[in-house]
Amino acid sequence: MALLPFILLAVAAIVLIEVPRMRRKRLKKELWSFSVLLVLGTALCVSKALGSHLRSPLAYISYVFKPMGELLLKMIS
Repeated sequence: MALLPFILLAVAAIVLIEVPRMRRKRLKKELWSFSVLLVLGTALCVSKALGSHLRSPLAYISYVFKPMGELLLKMIS
């Protein structure tokens, strides 16, 4: 809980530095991708700072690709 203000302060500093530069250069696609990634990263950091247990991304990848691998294995055999 004590890390939460520092996380939000760091995010605010990143936004104040990067967003005006991207707007000046009219980098709309980059600004969108930057915003999405920053929001995702901030959400992960905040949830971790609040003590939430986060699963590994590999678990989600395995969940998606395991049925496809089993299907291919059945086709080959």
